[in-house]
Amino acid sequence: MFKNTLNKEVLNDISNLFFKEINGEGRYTEAVMEKISCSRSFVSKLRKNWSKNDGLIKLKDPTKTTVKEKQDVALNTGLKYFSIGTNCLKCSKDERYSSTGSCVACSKQRNQRNVGILDMSFNVEDNLPALTILDRTSRLESGLICNL
Repeated sequence: MFKNTLNKEVLNDISNLFFKEINGEGRYTEAVMEKISCSRSFVSKLRKNWSKNDGLIKLKDPTKTTVKEKQDVALNTGLKYFSIGTNCLKCSKDERYSSTGSCVACSKQRNQRNVGILDMSFNVEDNLPALTILDRTSRLESGLICNL
């Protein structure tokens, strides 16, 4: 929709409208919305982008792929792992699981840490204590519940 209409000429027009807003000549949100057929929130994002970049609207480089796009490619090709090109912030490794996108080294470390916590395995042959099921009168007599 609006991504196709954001060429240099249109971006210059929008920048001029934002500059007029800064000079107190009114709000041009509606004009920008009509110009590129977008939502009010997208105009707010453009305005914030414009103010952060000293009066220029900088768009994402279309040649760069996102982590999600790389993950989708890895999943579609049947790979178990993929690389994003930058290291993990916690462990400085680059390999990630295709299924979840999480760092392989961090996941393995987390799983090793949680082994003791989550080990709830027991043998069926273990002698477990029998649970007695008490009726209401037995519970009243034993003091487990009180009759109000």
